[in-house]
Amino acid sequence: MSRLPYQLGAQGQQLLNANNQYSNLSNDPKFQVPTALDYLLHDIVNPKSSTTPDKIYSYLAYYYPKLQNTYNVNLLTTHFLKCPIFFNSIESITVEKLTKTIECFQYIIITKFKVSNPTIPFHEFYSFIYDACRLFIQSEPTAYWKVLAILGGCISAIPIMNDYNPYPTHFNVISKLNSLFIDLYSDSLISIMKIELIPILKDPFLISLIYTQEHLSNNFYSSLLKVNPKILSELMKILFFSEYGLNKGLILENNMDHSLIMKNQPVLRQLNKWAFIYGKIVNIAPKDSNSLHIISSSLDYIVELSTNISNNRLELIKNSPDKWNFVKYIFFTIIMIFEHATTFILQSKQNLNQISFLISNQMIRSLFYLSYILDQIGTGGFDAYNFVFDSTTSLLVDFNPEMAQILENSLYNEIKLDTTMKTSISESKIVFFLRTTESLLTSLQSSFKNSILFPMIEKIFSGNSTSTEIEFCHSIMIKYLNTLNYNDFKTNEEYYLHVQNIIFPYFNRVLTQFPTYLSLAQTSLITQTCSKVVSLLSMNEYGILNSLIDSVKFQIGISSLTPLPSRTIRNNGDEIIIPEKLNTKRAGLISLYIDIVQFIPTPMFVNILNDIKKNIDSLNGDKDIYSLYDILWEKLILINKYDCQKGQFGLDWWYDTVNQGLVPKL
Repeated sequence: MSRLPYQLGAQGQQLLNANNQYSNLSNDPKFQVPTALDYLLHDIVNPKSSTTPDKIYSYLAYYYPKLQNTYNVNLLTTHFLKCPIFFNSIESITVEKLTKTIECFQYIIITKFKVSNPTIPFHEFYSFIYDACRLFIQSEPTAYWKVLAILGGCISAIPIMNDYNPYPTHFNVISKLNSLFIDLYSDSLISIMKIELIPILKDPFLISLIYTQEHLSNNFYSSLLKVNPKILSELMKILFFSEYGLNKGLILENNMDHSLIMKNQPVLRQLNKWAFIYGKIVNIAPKDSNSLHIISSSLDYIVELSTNISNNRLELIKNSPDKWNFVKYIFFTIIMIFEHATTFILQSKQNLNQISFLISNQMIRSLFYLSYILDQIGTGGFDAYNFVFDSTTSLLVDFNPEMAQILENSLYNEIKLDTTMKTSISESKIVFFLRTTESLLTSLQSSFKNSILFPMIEKIFSGNSTSTEIEFCHSIMIKYLNTLNYNDFKTNEEYYLHVQNIIFPYFNRVLTQFPTYLSLAQTSLITQTCSKVVSLLSMNEYGILNSLIDSVKFQIGISSLTPLPSRTIRNNGDEIIIPEKLNTKRAGLISLYIDIVQFIPTPMFVNILNDIKKNIDSLNGDKDIYSLYDILWEKLILINKYDCQKGQFGLDWWYDTVNQGLVPKL
């Protein structure tokens, strides 16, 4: 072809030159041939009707790391901010578009960070994205809402970059740029919050916080709360009520597994981040009544969600491990939020008011509805839950017993004691009610205890109840007995008789439940508690105390040498089997007889010791004999510490009747 002009005539050469008049323009800076980037920029600003957001994301993710100069970084960023698919108006922003834009730019930044060269050094690349956003706002002062997602994506990449290489080249420059991105993001979000936006338009911008929250300052959160006092309620509504959140619990009714939910719902991808945001805002909120109102309003969403979840068939969800993990994840998030709310109340004790107690009520009610989940997890080592439960119930007991009684009545009305209607969820609610009752017991009215609580406990004892229900009932009774006003025994005969009518049937019930429902240690504690109360009731009238002793002796007389079952306890979800210290039921009952010794008045003391020895010796060489004498010796030493006269009688009796070479010297 190079010899063609010379082979043509004059007219042919003229035609050839006319056709090739643009052949050398590509070498002239004034006439650059469009490149792939030029076409890309045109398509971004003037997208075809078939162009989707995902197609734009793929363009950005592909081209950004490959750009050859910083001018093009600025150019691509600016053109993207003019893309009508995303930024035609603020109404164009949706949760899906905003979160995907954040994640797209997070990917771009991380990809470029890992391979800084051979194109543009990372710190320059990073700097020109920032400059593009800054200059765009300068040219369009109301455009904060456009740059927020890009800024959020860059900020969300910071911890990933730090994990990959905590001290990269130009570390100080990159750190400074990180701060600039954070400052511009903070200013942008505050500016957006100052605009009166309906929730569907405001929600996407608030959701961006889950990507950036750990990097934002207390001053930012303080400003955010100031310009948007309802921020806590809005965040909780997004998480628990919105269709891109938990949707009032309805999300648990679909057939998606946990991994699909995480993929399709970015709001739920990092549930704990919502609790962190909540905590940061609560932490900087003024310790006043207005803040308490704000917190209470935000917790309303959790109460309703908890009610809805409780009404679902959680026991069926539990059969789906993936979805059950998601339910537990929700529960842990709620506990974290409650932990922040509880801390705020405790730090605001000087401003305690009815709203403080309402918040406590809200949290206890939510835990009641979620008790089935709690039962599957267990409370051992669950410090956050224990902190919330113990603190809120203590607040009610110490400062508002009326509210405690209202809460107790309300929870009682929602439990089902009818065994024909019980489910796993209803059993969990009963257990939680009993746990709460134990905590609130001292603030509950006597009429409630006598007309509702004690009959309920008796019904649980006599019905087809779980061992956990029975154990909590005993815990309530022990606490009740330990909080009796002993001074009233002398002055109030009705009260005196009332306690008698409670304690003796209860103690007989305890003896019949050992060892099927109660371990030796549990029964021993109850025996000592009942013995202490009866000794104070007796007031030197030995007949009452003898009734207690006769109950134990009767059970010893009809008992057999049935082996004592080992105890099973849970520790961090694992079952641990612990054998009892004694081997037979009869030996266990004799040890309960020994528990009564310290409450025996001095005139009866030696006679009771002789009777105990008689029962021990009746075991006829059983290996429990030595163990029981050890228990008796330890009890005598204990008595001697607190009552020298009775203790001396006991020690004299020991060396006269027991320590005669028949057993090892103790």
